[in-house]
Amino acid sequence: MVTLLIVAFFAAMAVFMLIFTELKAIAVTMLIILAVYTAALICPTVLFYLRVDGDRLYYRSRIGKKYEFSLSDIKSIVQTEHRHYRYGVKFFLVIKTNDQDIVLHHSMNGFGELAAYLIWLYSSGTLNSSVISKKCAGYLEKYSDKPA
Repeated sequence: MVTLLIVAFFAAMAVFMLIFTELKAIAVTMLIILAVYTAALICPTVLFYLRVDGDRLYYRSRIGKKYEFSLSDIKSIVQTEHRHYRYGVKFFLVIKTNDQDIVLHHSMNGFGELAAYLIWLYSSGTLNSSVISKKCAGYLEKYSDKPA
């Protein structure tokens, strides 16, 4: 939210400079820098996705690189928590495969559904019990979007 206000302030200042002053080159440069900065903030959110189709997971990273792997390729699923006195607890889920680590934040769209799906796989025995620890399964239960 603060970042959005800062970008809006500098954009308004650049537009003001463009219209009412002789500093047109500086104003255009500021607008270009703000556009690049805004794109850098938005692109990771737009590019990232994780989709499940049967036992295959399709993943596109925040920089746009595509990966595909099966449930049997998952070596471990680990949870991490970062506690901050000001911002509270941030929960991350790391899915480790042979090739890469997928880091997911609990506030990402679809995280609850993925957590519920992983719990279902774990409880049904589709995922090896050594992949998810009991502690991690407890955290997944906490953050899953399961029907009450």
